[in-house]
Amino acid sequence: MKQLGIVTFWLFVCAGASSQIFAQRKAVSGAEVTGTFRSYFTGKFKDSYNEILIQALGGNKLKIEMKLVHPYQASAGISVNVGSASGEAVIHGDRAIFTPGNDATDSNSCKITLVFSKPGALNVTTENNSNCGFGHNVSADGTYKKTSGAKPKFGEDSFGYIEPPARQAVSGAEVTGTFRTYFKGEIRSSYNEILIQALGGNKLKIEMKLIYPYKIRGQWTANFGDASGEAMINGDTAVFMPVSNESCKITLKFSRPGTLVVTSQTTGSFACGFGHNVSADGAYKKTSGVKPKFGQ
Repeated sequence: MKQLGIVTFWLFVCAGASSQIFAQRKAVSGAEVTGTFRSYFTGKFKDSYNEILIQALGGNKLKIEMKLVHPYQASAGISVNVGSASGEAVIHGDRAIFTPGNDATDSNSCKITLVFSKPGALNVTTENNSNCGFGHNVSADGTYKKTSGAKPKFGEDSFGYIEPPARQAVSGAEVTGTFRTYFKGEIRSSYNEILIQALGGNKLKIEMKLIYPYKIRGQWTANFGDASGEAMINGDTAVFMPVSNESCKITLKFSRPGTLVVTSQTTGSFACGFGHNVSADGAYKKTSGVKPKFGQ
């Protein structure tokens, strides 16, 4: 029985070792590695993706091009950082180590490992991502699915960022209230303010009270600007043209509940009748949902 137990244990050890040995496939075909591979984001940016183009060149060589993005919500709206890399790599079994523009022998160089785990699937991991030359938070890491087996077209200037669709509608309760954006530093208690009331029929009543604080000879002073009128909202966005100056166009986007992103379509503060350097632009937070008191 003792001898049988030893034999059983040895078989178990051998089986475990074999599973590790054969975890890496011995080879993958040129047809399997050639094509376009994409890894999609989730949530708000689910239509955007990172993309890797690969072509088998023969002699275990791969031609590789990566087009990467990192979309994110900034204070003034959606922004996106990008990164790209191109070059060649040698594939061993089912994996290749890609070192774009770097010395592969340098321990601090950017090293991107591509593993063709099964037909149609590519797993990517990176060492020393900060040395890859990508934009902030841009990374090639992830699980990619093959979207095309055609020979890729390299060198095209396009990235996989897709603008998220606008919300189809926002409620009257969401848009009604007081919105403020605060300044920073010494004047962090000062703010621009926008009052909004939903009137029904997609109409908004709007009043803006704006300032631009600055120092002159060591003393604080401020320039001012104000605007009032109505605007039509379409989905989550309204274009406001004050009654006093209809050549002035200001876009108000209710990007999510409690957040209002404002951008001027007209260049210069004087175009809207505001004081020097006064602007409505910025990301506003809702400070009250009570029906505003206009004209104060």
